[in-house]
Amino acid sequence: MSVSKNIRIKIVLLMAKFESATVVQRKLSAKFGKNTPGLTCIKDTFERFCETGTIEDRERSGRPSEITESISKETLCNVFSNISKRMDLCISVDGNHFEHLL
Repeated sequence: MSVSKNIRIKIVLLMAKFESATVVQRKLSAKFGKNTPGLTCIKDTFERFCETGTIEDRERSGRPSEITESISKETLCNVFSNISKRMDLCISVDGNHFEHLL
């Protein structure tokens, strides 16, 4: 469950006041109902705030969720021309089996 910045701020403020994730969860539950974060989420959010001084998510390793580089027109043309050639080869070799190329 993704927790909004507004709720993260409330978690940090309530944890600083009450020092109990259970009490914080009850207070949030009274205000937000079923959309209340769990105890682990509350504890992790407060620990992250204490360690980093921010409520923002940490930067994640791995593949980025968005493209940061532009692809040249030449590269796209090469890719599309190669796909066409590979599809023709698959059709001629094993009869219309080219779904794996898509």
